[in-house]
Amino acid sequence: MKSKFWSQYDKLVEGYGQIKKVSHMRFPRGLQGRLSEEFIKSIQLEYKRLTSPVIEEDDEGNVTKKKPDPKKVMEQLQKALPFIVRSQ
Repeated sequence: MKSKFWSQYDKLVEGYGQIKKVSHMRFPRGLQGRLSEEFIKSIQLEYKRLTSPVIEEDDEGNVTKKKPDPKKVMEQLQKALPFIVRSQ
C-alpha cells in the first residue's frame, strides 16, 4: 500500500520525464589528436609547479609553508585550457 506522499511524488515525477545524468570529461573529445605530448607534459609540469608548497618569510624571520588548494588550481587550468587551445 502506497502512502499519499509517494503517489503524489510519482505523479510529479511523471511530468518531468527521465532524470538525466550529466558527466564531464577532463579533455573534450574534439581535442584528441590536436594536443601534442609536449603540450600535455607542459600542462602537467605547470600543475605540479602551481600546487607545490610555497615558503614565505615575514618581517620577523618566521618561516611559513603554504600549499595551494589543488582543486582550485585545477579549476583555473580548466578555464584557461580552451583559451590556450583556441589561440594556437
